[in-house]
Amino acid sequence: MRSAYLLRGDPRRRLIALSLASLSTALIACGGSGDGGDDRSPTTTEGAGAAETPIIEPGPNPADIEEYEQLVEFVVSDVDDYWRRTFPEVFENKDPYESPEVLGEYTSEEDAPYCGEDQLGLANAYYCAADDFIAWDGPGLLFPFYQAGDMGAAYVIAHEWGHAIQARAGAILDIISILAELQADCFAGAWAADADSRGIVEPGDLEEAILALYTVRDPAGTPWLDPSAHGSAARRIGAFTDGFNKGPEACLTYVPF
Repeated sequence: MRSAYLLRGDPRRRLIALSLASLSTALIACGGSGDGGDDRSPTTTEGAGAAETPIIEPGPNPADIEEYEQLVEFVVSDVDDYWRRTFPEVFENKDPYESPEVLGEYTSEEDAPYCGEDQLGLANAYYCAADDFIAWDGPGLLFPFYQAGDMGAAYVIAHEWGHAIQARAGAILDIISILAELQADCFAGAWAADADSRGIVEPGDLEEAILALYTVRDPAGTPWLDPSAHGSAARRIGAFTDGFNKGPEACLTYVPF
């Protein structure tokens, strides 16, 4: 997905063929880690979950930053276009699709935006339901994910967009919060499949997305009903795979509308 493009090739067969167990084993061997825990507020949806960011080489050069900015711009536009095309088909009886505001990157506590009365935290990404915007910590989350694999950064944006879709479709989210997070993973997978079908996903990109999902997994032993829970590695990878293999309609089973 380098230079604002996802990739050439057809890794779909690999994703379908690999089991969740083998994916998890491969990711463990790569050393992926993260806690996925965070503090939640009633007005924000911290879709990807706070994470121990991937190990990266220090000192980004200007070319890296330029490619990162191009990628982010491309993914924001592409995910928005995907839902503009797809939302009316999946949610026939809902209001017409409108794009959420994308505040994009903040870099510190000083410039972190507020969602309602709550300021967004560092090392995380958010959809703010109260003010209908998407924002993320650039240096603390998205850029490190980009350096570890650009499709991982794209996944974070697509996941947060999934929460915006829930808001537009009237999802009933005051049940088990983990299901809302898994549904957003599923919606991200549906977008990735659409991007793949258009020839802009290249070999290795889906593995990067899977690694990102593993990185933001919940710690072992996180209770299912914990309001900060986002899902184990297997559940998050499974939800993404549901959307990728079966389309956005498969995601509707996670929470009611």
